[in-house]
Amino acid sequence: MKHVCRMYLLRFLNLCGTDITVIPPRISDLEHLQALHASGTLLSELPGTVTKLAKLEHLTFSNKEEWYTMWRPGKGLSKMKALRVVTNMLMDENHEVAREIAELEQLEDLCLYVNCSDSNVLTQLAKSLSKVRSLRSLNIGDIGWDDNSLDFIIEMSPSLSLHYLRIAGGISELPGWVRSLSSLAQITITWARLVDDQLYDVLCKLPNLKSINMGKMSYSGTELVARSRHTFPALTDLSLSDAEGPKIIQFEEGSMANLETFATDFASMERTIIGIQHLTSLKEVYIGGENDNGSLDQALKQLKSVSQSLPKPKQFQTTVRYS
Repeated sequence: MKHVCRMYLLRFLNLCGTDITVIPPRISDLEHLQALHASGTLLSELPGTVTKLAKLEHLTFSNKEEWYTMWRPGKGLSKMKALRVVTNMLMDENHEVAREIAELEQLEDLCLYVNCSDSNVLTQLAKSLSKVRSLRSLNIGDIGWDDNSLDFIIEMSPSLSLHYLRIAGGISELPGWVRSLSSLAQITITWARLVDDQLYDVLCKLPNLKSINMGKMSYSGTELVARSRHTFPALTDLSLSDAEGPKIIQFEEGSMANLETFATDFASMERTIIGIQHLTSLKEVYIGGENDNGSLDQALKQLKSVSQSLPKPKQFQTTVRYS
């Protein structure tokens, strides 16, 4: 790396997948650097001098052995005004950094995790994120996945131009501002532990939402019901990969009228799918689970029976994946 840091006109540096363990502070000498990709390395941190890279637009960072090792920016983050894409930024109890995020006026794609219990810092972070009007993709999570750890985002008013949103952490409700995201095309939820109609009631009227992915511990209720009022005008893909989620998945008549693909993972648990015949645009169903899961076998028989009872143009294909 010491030789690389002498390449003063370098604009792109890709270290992804290497076993590099240290980036020297002299990285700041690369004043023309526009992209620094350091994902899947053995780096434990980036030098504080990274914030001097005023022309840097893309910054990706991750450790191949520890997913929770992330970039902790220090004071001076606001100098990086060219930043457009940042992955795996970690917000700790640094009020100044939380404030400076608001000055990243070109930021379009942000993956940010918090490891902070200071309510003042979290309030400032919410205010700063609300000021970044250029955001198109926001991936926000909590390192510890504690209950309601992401409640601070409920008071946000983020860019209405968001196309992608991922919430990965405990939250008492899906923020009301999500209803206003008319450009939102995809949402992923993990560890949120939502209940009842908290998810579908907020999302069901979004005009451009095409994909919902419910990951681990996204929903803690026993029944997940798509009700008749949950029309979802653009939704085509629904994935419930949470094997510990609801035991009953139900679709009422009139719900999710344009859904084409539905996927769910049974793992070793019992799960029942009710009302699949009400998904009038359905083309593909993917179910998965362990070989000896009788609930999975029963669901497979049921899905095939429902499909065969429909007119041929309305029949759907069911694929099962055993683990």
